Amino acid sequence: EDGSLPQLTWEGSRHVKRAVLVGTPNAGSAVSFRELLEGSRLSKVLPKYPPAVIGTYPAAYQLLPRPNQRSIVDAADTTQSVNIYDPALWQQLRWGLAASDQDKVLKAMLPNVADRESRLSIALDHQHKCLARAKQFHAALDVPAEPPGELLLNLFAGDAAETDSIMGVDLTTGEIKVISKSAGDGIVTRASAV
Repeated sequence: EDGSLPQLTWEGSRHVKRAVLVGTPNAGSAVSFRELLEGSRLSKVLPKYPPAVIGTYPAAYQLLPRPNQRSIVDAADTTQSVNIYDPALWQQLRWGLAASDQDKVLKAMLPNVADRESRLSIALDHQHKCLARAKQFHAALDVPAEPPGELLLNLFAGDAAETDSIMGVDLTTGEIKVISKSAGDGIVTRASAV
């Protein structure tokens, strides 16, 4: 609650001999950011999940690119990172749960909340909490640590598909565009996995 990071002890590693990571977005995924803004279709035979649905999943925010990766930049000045953990920015640019066209979805998810303003308030509060928690989660993952010698770590990562690696944000309209791609598996870049 106070924003402090947990003490890293590796206590749980005594129960694990080998950890296998498969395509893990250790530094986040620009694709995850886009899915929070635009929705996601897992396959051609499944329906598209709208941004308001994806935006209710706390884990979706934990997949966001880390700030130190410079994966989300100002489209007008690509040397400037965009603070995607700022809830005010999401509200200002009407991203995800804050998007004006998502009220129909919010109404279906919150059937007992009669008015649009109340639904939006609930959604923005949830989004704020998810962004804050993701920021804490990423800070905890970034604590330097050497794993115990007896713990085996195996990483499997793809690098054969061009994968969105840097997104540019128009800070006036909120629109995003792919600035660059790099080797990955189509969702997670090799650099993020490694």
